[in-house]
Formats: sequence, structure tokens, C-alpha cells
Amino acid sequence: MLSQKVTQEFFLIALGVDPEANRVLLDRSIDLFERSLELLLNGDGMLIPASPSLEITAKLDRLAKEWKVLKAALQAGQKEVVAEQNLVVLKEAGAVVELYEKAAHVAGHKRHGPIAKLAARQRILCQRLLKDVAMLADQKGATAQKALRADIKTVRAQFEKAL
Repeated sequence: MLSQKVTQEFFLIALGVDPEANRVLLDRSIDLFERSLELLLNGDGMLIPASPSLEITAKLDRLAKEWKVLKAALQAGQKEVVAEQNLVVLKEAGAVVELYEKAAHVAGHKRHGPIAKLAARQRILCQRLLKDVAMLADQKGATAQKALRADIKTVRAQFEKAL
């Protein structure tokens, strides 16, 4: 998910890892998130329809609200807020995906096969793992490092279990 990608890019910049290139990537990812959210809410009038239900629109509005908090933290360089808020945005985005899947099923559309769903899950786990490693390299406190190491272990186990 893009929330994990922007967080990864943010922490790579904070670590001094090719900051110019990662700043360009971060700016592009922020722009892509915002354009995608706008399209999900309003459609494009041609290929992408507007949100199909009030429930999805409400969840997209909630996602937009949480995204604004994350974006502001990314732009202000607030590491602690970024570290927490990216997970809030990820959770909200996951809820939006679930609502779209439910709406598609109700409308009679076939769901993606198990392989496509597994591939998407693995991609999310990879982004989360990369983000956690970048955050771990930036953390000074033992408690935060311990929590990140535990999360890395959990993510690795989830990734391997799904194989």
C-alpha cells in the first residue's frame, strides 16, 4: 500500500539514503495517493466510476482525514507521528478495499482468484518489512527497537506462512 511506501521513503530520507532520489519518489508517491483517493471518491467520468455507496464514501472520507494527518507529518519531518499514522492509514485503506470487494460480490462480479490476492498480500508485507527495517535503523530507543524487531519477526512469519 502507498502508506507503507511513503513511510519507507520518508525514513530512507531521514537516514540519508540517497535523499534527493528518495525525495522525488516520496513526492510522487504522495501525489499518486492523493490522485488515487480523488478518483475513488469522484471517478474520472470515463473509466473509473465514483464511489458506489454511501458506506464506501464515508470510509473514503475517513481515509482522507487520516491521510491528511500522515501527509502533514511527512512534510514536517515528524518521525514519531509518521511511524504511528502510517499504520492508521493502512488500516483505513484495508477497510476500503474490503468494502469494495463486498460491493463487487453483491453486484455479481467475480473476485480475484486466490493467487492474485496472495500476490497483493505479499506485496503489502514486503512494503511493511522494508518500512520497518528503515524505521529500525533510525530508532534510538530500546523499547521502540524491540517493538520494531517484533513486528519484523511477525511480518516475516506472515510472509513465509502465505507461501
